[in-house]
Amino acid sequence: MIVRLAAPAMLLALALSECTPASDMGDDLGVQQTSDAVATASAGAEADGGARDIKVENDLYSFQYSYPAAVGAVPELAQLLDARAREGEQGLAKLAKQARQDARENGFPYNAYSQNTEWKVIGRTPEWISLVADVSSYSGGAHGIYGIDPVLWDRDAKRTVQPLTLFTSPEALYDAVEERFCEKLDAERAKRRGPTEEASEAADNPTIDEFDQCPPMSDLAIEVKAKGKVFDTIVMYAGPYVAGPYVEGAYEIPVAVDAAVREAVKPEYRKAFGG
Repeated sequence: MIVRLAAPAMLLALALSECTPASDMGDDLGVQQTSDAVATASAGAEADGGARDIKVENDLYSFQYSYPAAVGAVPELAQLLDARAREGEQGLAKLAKQARQDARENGFPYNAYSQNTEWKVIGRTPEWISLVADVSSYSGGAHGIYGIDPVLWDRDAKRTVQPLTLFTSPEALYDAVEERFCEKLDAERAKRRGPTEEASEAADNPTIDEFDQCPPMSDLAIEVKAKGKVFDTIVMYAGPYVAGPYVEGAYEIPVAVDAAVREAVKPEYRKAFGG
């Protein structure tokens, strides 16, 4: 059975409870943190206006969370992401504590949980800052999972919005990019898989293998990128198990903004897009 993993599911239930400072959390959960981890987290919490790089490691879990100085320079945005970091560690710690207890009660070894979030700025316009977080986590099993968390920061309203909210509908955006996206995706699949008889047959009969079909918009995430003062590229992101098996990794397919994409943008946001 194929399991679909939407990008937000990678975040390990970040908001399970109220925020707890990183330096206090180890004591609450009965774990021993390394002195370097506590020092790094504390230094990051005091570095207002700069980059943030939080690292906490103990017998229960490993937690990393970072963003660049360009984010720290926007106080409201930095405060929002700092709150996400605190909530993320709190949620991870509670899940890990329960998993360790379950392992002990059932006589199984416990493998420490982990979560890593790295924010990057991928575009700026006069109205927006476009960010994406690479998120990875491990909670037992054969391997970890990963995905992205793309958001836009509205400079005027001082709030975050999801990139898709700038478009009239997800379907309108998909209609504008589908042909180019699917062609590029198939080309990238061919590079990773190599020419095979099965791939050739699947091209003629897309029902042979779900991983040979072009995934629907509901299974994708999008990033909006800008090199100058307008968004010029839409990146269609297909995470593990969406466009191929886990071993193939994620697919990130860039599609240039053109007139069709601009037409799919809500009128009040079109000035932020090139094409």
